[in-house]
Amino acid sequence: MHFHLRHALRAIILLLFVLLILHLHLNGDLFKLINPKYERLSALGGIIFIILFVLQIQQIWTTNKADDHHCHEHCHQHDHDSSVWKRTIAYLIIMLPLFTGFVLPFATLDASIASNRGVMLSLTNHARASSLNRDVEVELPPDPMQNQEREHFYDTPADPNLYSNTISKEEHQVIIENLKTVDSITMNDQVYATYFDEINHDIEMFIDREITLKGFVYKDEELEENQVVIGRFLITHCIADASFIGFLSEVENASLLAEDMWVEVTGTLQLIEYKGIQLPTIKGAEWNKIVQPEQPYVYPHTIQIR
Repeated sequence: MHFHLRHALRAIILLLFVLLILHLHLNGDLFKLINPKYERLSALGGIIFIILFVLQIQQIWTTNKADDHHCHEHCHQHDHDSSVWKRTIAYLIIMLPLFTGFVLPFATLDASIASNRGVMLSLTNHARASSLNRDVEVELPPDPMQNQEREHFYDTPADPNLYSNTISKEEHQVIIENLKTVDSITMNDQVYATYFDEINHDIEMFIDREITLKGFVYKDEELEENQVVIGRFLITHCIADASFIGFLSEVENASLLAEDMWVEVTGTLQLIEYKGIQLPTIKGAEWNKIVQPEQPYVYPHTIQIR
């Protein structure tokens, strides 16, 4: 019998990937990296790693006959040193996500990342797109395909282990109808981005309504002294494509708000003009400092077609 170090190393790496995926699923950190709709796909990846691990174990120990065959194939390599370096580099690259996953702590996206991705540009783009959509709806007859396209709303879990990223069309309609009828809008985690999308789509319907939401503080040099942006990051597929959604807010004692501070604000929805674009704004906002939620992100909602 002969022991093959290379196959043993491969088996260890595969096992570590299995443990990493299991660790992410058990502690809820998985949803800090990907959209919950990919949870099953991630679990499938873990199963594939387990199968590969079992197959790799069988290659660690071989008989003498297999050893002779192995030597016959590899003893005539003329670039052995070069291949060793290539394999070493390949192993280091493969092990990099293992190192970051097990050793480095998860860093939550914050105001500095939001600044790099253009917060005010994102908000004005949302408002501009909503304005164009309203014009199209006035000038053109209803398009059923357009309704299907708008069925990509958002949600986030109160408990990552209980999260469901899919709702029925009926459940979605109940959420929208509730938003249209309530006098006071509460943007809790379950409806945060759904409400954000609807409010931007038809802001006139919601003017003068009271609104309460939670988010982190972003400050911009171009804003007035009493203006800040309160919002969250939206993950469409994975953390790499995260984008910022939130509301411009006029708050009392804004100087006391530090950037990245998590707050709950309550105020009245109004429209203001920012660089020629009508933006929904929370005016007269009162705020309270809160602890950052265990799950700080929101995600696109998948509407189940039956």
